[in-house]
Amino acid sequence: MDSSESIALQQPPPGSLVKKVADWTREFALRLREEVYNRQVKISWLLGGLHFSQTQELISEITSRENFVRKMDGIDWLKSYLGKGTYTDCALDKMTEEMQRHDLRGHNSVRFAVVVTDGHVTGAPCGGIKVSAERARDQRISLFSVAASKVVEEAGMNLIASSPAGVYRSNYMAVNVTGGDKGRDGFNYPGLRGETGARGNNGRPGPWGSRGNCGNKGEAGMKGPNGEPDCDVMSYIRETCGCCDCEKRCGALDIVFVIDSSESVGLTNFTLEKNFVINTINRLGSMATHPHSETGTRVGVVQYSHNGTFEAIRLNDSNIDSISAFKVAVKNLQWIAGGTWTPSALKFAYDHLIRDSRRTRAKVSVVVITDGRFDPRDDDSLLTYLCDDPSVDVNAIGVGDMFGREGQHESLESIACQRHDRVTGMTRFADLVADNFIDRMESVLCPEPVIVCPDLPCVTEPEVAQCIDRPVDLVFLLDGSERLGHENFNQVRDFVQHLANHLTLAQDKNDRQGARMALLQYGGEAEHHLAFHMTHDLPSILEGLASMDYHDMSSSMVGAAISHTVDHVLTRLNVRQTRHHAELNFVFITDGVTGRKGLEEGVDTMRNNQAVSTVIAMGTDVEQEVLEKLALKDQYAIFKGTDFYELNKHSFLDRFHQWVC
Repeated sequence: MDSSESIALQQPPPGSLVKKVADWTREFALRLREEVYNRQVKISWLLGGLHFSQTQELISEITSRENFVRKMDGIDWLKSYLGKGTYTDCALDKMTEEMQRHDLRGHNSVRFAVVVTDGHVTGAPCGGIKVSAERARDQRISLFSVAASKVVEEAGMNLIASSPAGVYRSNYMAVNVTGGDKGRDGFNYPGLRGETGARGNNGRPGPWGSRGNCGNKGEAGMKGPNGEPDCDVMSYIRETCGCCDCEKRCGALDIVFVIDSSESVGLTNFTLEKNFVINTINRLGSMATHPHSETGTRVGVVQYSHNGTFEAIRLNDSNIDSISAFKVAVKNLQWIAGGTWTPSALKFAYDHLIRDSRRTRAKVSVVVITDGRFDPRDDDSLLTYLCDDPSVDVNAIGVGDMFGREGQHESLESIACQRHDRVTGMTRFADLVADNFIDRMESVLCPEPVIVCPDLPCVTEPEVAQCIDRPVDLVFLLDGSERLGHENFNQVRDFVQHLANHLTLAQDKNDRQGARMALLQYGGEAEHHLAFHMTHDLPSILEGLASMDYHDMSSSMVGAAISHTVDHVLTRLNVRQTRHHAELNFVFITDGVTGRKGLEEGVDTMRNNQAVSTVIAMGTDVEQEVLEKLALKDQYAIFKGTDFYELNKHSFLDRFHQWVC
């Protein structure tokens, strides 16, 4: 009998499904009567039993039916279930061992095992179900596989059952639960490989070959003119290197995250919990460089399952001196997959992370992530343990578990000291990493941040003013060929829209501060579609983006697109559209797979117009040589990502905004 957490917590109250399985087992045993079959064979029964989770407990050694039923009746199944992870292979090995021990006493019987479980496992320390089931069959034991309820993982059930499956599996079910919770999603296995299809048409010509060998070194060029005065040059260097970036400071913060690592959470949801912790800390400024530093943020994490399995990243860990070190420590946490002892975990967090290691002047915050349910054998009075210290601010986040059930609100309010505004409920763990929820947690943990910006010299000149007001004219050149695809096109449009909303735009076309924008979608040599002209007007930009269609062009010629931009976008009706005091930045959104015709001339045209360039290349299938040419040999001007969805992530938008602003 499986009495792990995935069985014990399927129905309220905890352990009720285990009791129903035990009742079914008792009734089954009573029906095994001694009889004479066809007046030839006398059948008698000896029965034994065990229940299991990560460990196994013997219900009864192999004995008479009456003794077995008596021992079943002596167990309170609502309290005696094991309630941790599921190691079915070890339980099968234990059963085989008991069968062999009974045979050594002189019995030589026909042997059967009835395994009542849901087929779900959290580990295989004894070699896996398949290996353990084969060992049992080698000892002449036939295994019946019986589902505890409708919530079942059929692949695991079939591994247990002996052959033929029509006899030993046959969709047996011990408890038919009607109107219960929706089960876990099923598994989709690929079918057999189909027959080889007919030979297709010839493909298009492949991309250009690799770059050839370098030529001979040229002669030295003419000596350049003298540089600008020291102050202007250094200000420009500091600005373009990101030295003008402002820093967010939250003061002295001690933050402890308490995250549920039980079996009912599931591995995917546990990973989302860890990502939530990392994304939140990314928003809270600099980390404390030393455990006893009076400033900066210190972070601790407690992951918990059943009693005795708690693991912690401590606030005063001397190895956690940066955000990158903290990220590594969090990613190394492994899913425990056992029971749920939330009250004891809260006591552990305060006693081991907060009480003796908190800083005198630091604000202490605790963020608890759970579904609100916990093992009834735990002490529920500990739910308010953190409330005994009024200086600790507690936030409770209740998320539905892997069975799709919402968190228990009453328990969450007890954890949050009856402060309703500190309780957040959500149905999916994926909502933890949504930007709007991270924004909310940022304002809760750091309600009054101080923004500190460096004091740059010579900031009165608009060309070297602070990043947010620096004059820049941006021209986006979007490769609209068929390699882009409609979905990626939508991601690019959203990216430009987000950037327009976040940039400080110029007040008018002659403003000596702020940004102006234009966007051209290009394809073949004569295929150019202007979404909007160079403008500072946000409604015009948004209207142009909304009406821009994906043209799905068959080829790409970026050199011709640059020439068209200089002749028809930067110049309009013989009037120059860019500002003489503003930086002109060509922003290419392309993978570099393009025709080479006119490429060198286009790059020279950018240089002749005193333009700089930035390249955005998503995915791994890119032409690096072309990207470097478009970036004017500046590797730092090439922004790469795994796919186009990364364009609209907070981290990418911030990095690109700081680069072009």
